Amino acid sequence: MKPVRIICILLCVSLCASLFLAGCQSPPADAPAQDAPAQETPATEEAGEVQADQEPVTISILTRAFNDNSNIFSLVTLEYLNEWMAMNPHVTVINDSIFDEDQFNNRFSIAVANDEMPTLFMSYGGQAFRTFIDAGLVLDLEQSGLMDRYDDFFGMLMPVAFSSQRFTDMPGSTFGFAMDMFATGIYYNRSMFEEHGIAVPTTMEELEDAFEAFMALDIIPMALGNGSPFMGGHLHAEIMMKMFGSDMMYRLADREVNWTDNEVIESLRIIYDWNNRGFFGPDTPTLNMQGARTLFKTGQTPMHHHLLHNYVVIVDDSEFTHEDAGLMPFPYFSDRPEHRNAFHSGTNMNFSFSADATEAELEAVMSLVKHIFGRQAMQQMVDVSGGAVIPTRIDVEIPDFVQPGVREFLEAFAMGTDFAKEAGEYDSNPAIRNVLRDSIQGMTAGVSPEDTAQIIQDAINRGG
Repeated sequence: MKPVRIICILLCVSLCASLFLAGCQSPPADAPAQDAPAQETPATEEAGEVQADQEPVTISILTRAFNDNSNIFSLVTLEYLNEWMAMNPHVTVINDSIFDEDQFNNRFSIAVANDEMPTLFMSYGGQAFRTFIDAGLVLDLEQSGLMDRYDDFFGMLMPVAFSSQRFTDMPGSTFGFAMDMFATGIYYNRSMFEEHGIAVPTTMEELEDAFEAFMALDIIPMALGNGSPFMGGHLHAEIMMKMFGSDMMYRLADREVNWTDNEVIESLRIIYDWNNRGFFGPDTPTLNMQGARTLFKTGQTPMHHHLLHNYVVIVDDSEFTHEDAGLMPFPYFSDRPEHRNAFHSGTNMNFSFSADATEAELEAVMSLVKHIFGRQAMQQMVDVSGGAVIPTRIDVEIPDFVQPGVREFLEAFAMGTDFAKEAGEYDSNPAIRNVLRDSIQGMTAGVSPEDTAQIIQDAINRGG
């Protein structure tokens, strides 16, 4: 990991919304927005009487999980949250979690502005998260002694679980953990490829050939759905990884390379050209992710670029079978084979604790975390998803049966040698990720790659 830069603490509140815009991040929007009120669950007689030696305590949660949207991670965490609350009636849990991205951002911004940091909250880690760390809002798991006291939990996590919450200039500090990883690839309809005699691509050249072949049949090859801007951001990250590997992401963040440099512009040009050639279909800047997914699920487009952990959501109610659902790693450039095993991937949701949490609150929230993210719960997530959730616990096993598409992707992913998120994730200015995504959205509406690169570079130059 490259050294990170310290961001001015005074930017903390104004940058909240920028930091927590996801897409990947993080989980992407897998379901319609839900504007559910915060759930306050006090002790009840049905849950049992408060024990004499258990003092009442209140903890708060603000995440994009722990709710009833269609995402498997959220459904399982909500199930185990409810179970834990029934077993611990002395704890009042204020669950302010919301899956919708914008609503989550707003709630987090308000919490920071009002000096009401949740006991347990979600972040995406990385350099931009330093704003909140430097402001003293996030508990240091190591320096506080929490990791040592709960080694039975933290000791079961792979090192990658902490990768987005550790910094080279802060040795001996850890500010959070992740329970799973994301990875993106291209879902494809095997039957459509076979019916039209089109080969499943492994290289970028073959991918363009497949795009052209479907275009000749008057079939949209791969609807992008860039009305949800993270879709374009994810696609660009895939292209960048196959062109340059993760090193380019860090060089951009370190200002060693400009977005206006020719090689970077060429990565943008691919999306611009594909859009102009009709590969993404009409209305690319306005068609959202759900719309693009529907086109794939109903057999109107043979390919869909998305996340592995959404496999069940995408395939279960499609008009084709699991045997027809393939999931390939993003094709590589035949003249850049050194990046064949580079993946757009990283930790998914990261979880952190408030630095102001009391010992009683930390004890309660760690009991909750150990239950919700214990081996049983994480194994359930993996089993229900057919192996499509990549856990960070070392004691979770791959199910005996894995759907063919998931197995296809995991076999390729196991060969991975280089992993990184979107370029904007590594920038010290947390607004750049969203500038990048919005600019790619503009490019699919006709803005040139050169002008797009200039817009991004101007934002960087203004922000430092």
